[in-house]
Amino acid sequence: MRLAATIAALGLLVLSSCSSDKPEQAADWDLVVVVLDALPAGHLGLFGYQPNGSETAISPQIDAFATGTRDHTALNFTAAFASASYTLASTASLFTGTSPATHGVLGLSSNVLSQNHLTLAEAFKGAGFATCALSSNPNISTEGRFDQGFDTFRHYFRDKFERHSLPETLIPDAGAWWQHNEGQRRLLYAHLLPPHQPYDPPAPHDKLFGASEVPRDEGLTPALTSLSKRRDLTASTPEVQRIRRRYDAGVHYADSLFGKLLETLAGEDGHGLDHTVIVLTSDHGEAFAEHGIILHGGGVNDELAHVPLIVAFPKGADAPTGTYPHVISTEDLAPSLAELFDIAFPGDAKAPSFWQQVQANEPTGRPALTRSAGDRPLWSLRTDSATLIDHRASDTTLLFDRETDATEGLNRADTDPALTSELRATLDTRLQAARAAAKDFPRANTPELVHKDALEELGYFGD
Repeated sequence: MRLAATIAALGLLVLSSCSSDKPEQAADWDLVVVVLDALPAGHLGLFGYQPNGSETAISPQIDAFATGTRDHTALNFTAAFASASYTLASTASLFTGTSPATHGVLGLSSNVLSQNHLTLAEAFKGAGFATCALSSNPNISTEGRFDQGFDTFRHYFRDKFERHSLPETLIPDAGAWWQHNEGQRRLLYAHLLPPHQPYDPPAPHDKLFGASEVPRDEGLTPALTSLSKRRDLTASTPEVQRIRRRYDAGVHYADSLFGKLLETLAGEDGHGLDHTVIVLTSDHGEAFAEHGIILHGGGVNDELAHVPLIVAFPKGADAPTGTYPHVISTEDLAPSLAELFDIAFPGDAKAPSFWQQVQANEPTGRPALTRSAGDRPLWSLRTDSATLIDHRASDTTLLFDRETDATEGLNRADTDPALTSELRATLDTRLQAARAAAKDFPRANTPELVHKDALEELGYFGD
């Protein structure tokens, strides 16, 4: 595949196996989980992306992190897929290890996480960890009960803001909390909003990749919302190419924030993360009319579902390094992290851990499912060899060959009915099981949207 060739060209290591079923654990390991919002894997230099022929790397901090650092070795999951193509459902899956069809946190009218869930933070807190979450996305809030299990949960957004997050406050606060809790085991979750819309990065990032040639207003939410309503968009549409420049500048900004966060946590002596597992991922991707739509939530193609997932281990740990090329879901991450730290994370509805398969460099055998936004959603199912996209409401089924059709441009549903039928049956079975488990997690009443102005700036409530 083209992706595999790109990764090989970047000089990444081949996955190394270890003798144990999962990486060796250390009693003093900490955990940092960083989410960069609306960042598809395909917009990183690590995956071969270079905007506008620029000589400036779009994601130098992330690219370097994925190859390992002085104090860490890294494992890059090159076929990781989000469980939903929008924040609410995807993050709820990330926290609980359950499908959107189970947890039911699906939109602004059902945006509260059931307290019946055992979250990753609750599991780690129960094991004696100090726990902290810092969120600059108003969807991930205390009102939505995303604070379950966190000793500290802080919001970083304001009504009617010009800059779409407040990292100048979040990152120092993260460093202060990290240092204050030194001496006990720590779990830190940092949800940084860039490069999510509005596409409005600060200087000097706003001068990169031709972004300065595009008026600022074109990257703000009103213009993006208006553009998203057009049905004639393609990736070559001039307006799409223009906003993509501003988005790319935002990716560079997000990359710099990630580097600054790690530098802050490492501290003045540079050793504050020496005994820490660091996870970098995204909650979903972003579309630029590759399949006719822009922004996110409205589809489940690769540009919306394929996300970065990099896990870095303390140097010297008996842990896999290099790349894991097989399909996994971010839904599987919470139970896998719990197992890595030898922490119980029970629940029949939860996804299984993937560490044993990762150690053996074998497929998990568990396809990745992704849900779109809306009351009549699209669902995708991905195996190592195929992608099925199914929309029962319109009786539409698409099938793509993942080995030969990286852009998902040739629908094979009619030419391979046997595989289409097989994957639809697999999708049905998974969804039926997930929906059956939902009875244990009753949906709570939706709270008043106290952060409505901030949500409006992110494109909600558009006409």
